[in-house]
Amino acid sequence: MNLQDALAIEPLKEKTTTLRKLFAPHTPHVAVDGFEEQALTVLINLVYKRSEIDDLTSVRAAKSVLRDEVLLSKCINEVKWFHTHNLKYPDIRVSHQRLISKVVSEDIAGICSRSLPLSFGWSHNSAEINHAKLFLTSVTWQGEVTCLAKLLITEEPVWINLIREYGFTKKAVLDIAGKIKQQLPVAELPLEVSSFSPQLQMPFQQSYLAVTPVVSHAMLAKIQQLTTDRKLNFALVEHSRPANVGDLASSVGGNIRVLRYFPKTYSKAINRSKVANNDIEKAFKIRALLSSQFQQALLVLVGIKQFNTLRQKRLARVAAIRQIRVSLQLWLDNRSSAPTLRINFLILFTQTINDGLIARFQIGNDRNFVW
Repeated sequence: MNLQDALAIEPLKEKTTTLRKLFAPHTPHVAVDGFEEQALTVLINLVYKRSEIDDLTSVRAAKSVLRDEVLLSKCINEVKWFHTHNLKYPDIRVSHQRLISKVVSEDIAGICSRSLPLSFGWSHNSAEINHAKLFLTSVTWQGEVTCLAKLLITEEPVWINLIREYGFTKKAVLDIAGKIKQQLPVAELPLEVSSFSPQLQMPFQQSYLAVTPVVSHAMLAKIQQLTTDRKLNFALVEHSRPANVGDLASSVGGNIRVLRYFPKTYSKAINRSKVANNDIEKAFKIRALLSSQFQQALLVLVGIKQFNTLRQKRLARVAAIRQIRVSLQLWLDNRSSAPTLRINFLILFTQTINDGLIARFQIGNDRNFVW
């Protein structure tokens, strides 16, 4: 449904529900061309909680927001928590950090947001989630994905004049744009990796290489859209406190869809007679992933194996994690042959994580960020 059809809905409750869905981060960006005035009213009224407003198209309610200096200030302050990659996903304990970055390489041979338009997500204090929506919500305007924050930074005359109609002078609107620009840099990289961020560690030369996965907002939002249309295989990851995770998780009630394409680790998946002569086996010990110990460890982690007590379950999970670490190390660490191919894999792996992941190398005791 487009914006024009949504605005034409007569039942007030149904229209408001439809508009909330159109402007939600997990749905395709709605085109607002020709309806800029109505779209701005909706964006302003998204600041209200669901219980506080019945009509998102109410101009009177929108004027109340912009006239409230304290409320408007809160909306502007939340811009400093906009991101392109969500550091609080999946662990909400990560705090006081944000990441803004574009795809560094254009020739990444993998799934990334290279072909997706840049869009911002938000993650901060859950109590402020509605205040972030005014300048954050992405829409399509003149063929490009944008948001009110970007439109004000670029000083688009159409949107500047629309805000002036709410009683602002041009100077006041440009002052707001200036404050937003100060809090939304082109790029921002955390100075350190949070202790709550997950780490992937693997052997590299005489030490270890550690990688910190970070979720791309644009890619995760696109996955929600494609899985809604059943175009991808997916699984649900539930978050008990979605508003703390971010705006995207909150919009889907904490039920984030993720790609579900498990590698075939059972013995019938691979012809063992061909493994020994396979070039991949020379670089990676595939047999390490075919072992019964590794497969049993996977069953424990996914919750298929049952235990009589919680203590048994916890001990089994600890043992399973240890076994998986050992198996993955054996899979990667084939010292007898093809070291160059193995190193090339690590280089390629770090290249493919330019978008959606931020790499941290740990060589000895030295830790540095590497893009």
